Amino acid sequence: MAISLQEQMTATFDSESLVQRLREDKKTIEEQVQEQGFNFGVKSASSLSYQEFHRIANLNVAGINIDSDAFAELWDFLDHHHYQNQNRLESGELSHLLPDDEENKLTFVKSWMAGVLSVWHEIKNKVDSEDEE
Repeated sequence: MAISLQEQMTATFDSESLVQRLREDKKTIEEQVQEQGFNFGVKSASSLSYQEFHRIANLNVAGINIDSDAFAELWDFLDHHHYQNQNRLESGELSHLLPDDEENKLTFVKSWMAGVLSVWHEIKNKVDSEDEE
């Protein structure tokens, strides 16, 4: 009795296990990208200007998406401004996490903004109280 190729593939290939494993891999990468972005945001906040903090806060309220000019502007800012200064990511770290995946780039930018804004929210009242004195 001959076994068809489809039957052989079905017997040796468990698509559900593969799908589950790949979903877990994807989730792990997304979590790493988010963590790296947030940590880099906290780290790079020390070199941002008052105006840059406000710009990031306003963009966060407005929201950004992958096709927006705001996303392109922030990605360029990260790539050229912070990536090249003393607070930059280790060489290859960003490219390892973001393998030509626009959604990972968006996750990184949004989590970077969250990291920056966590610092801003912590110091904003102190900065504003200086203006009132």
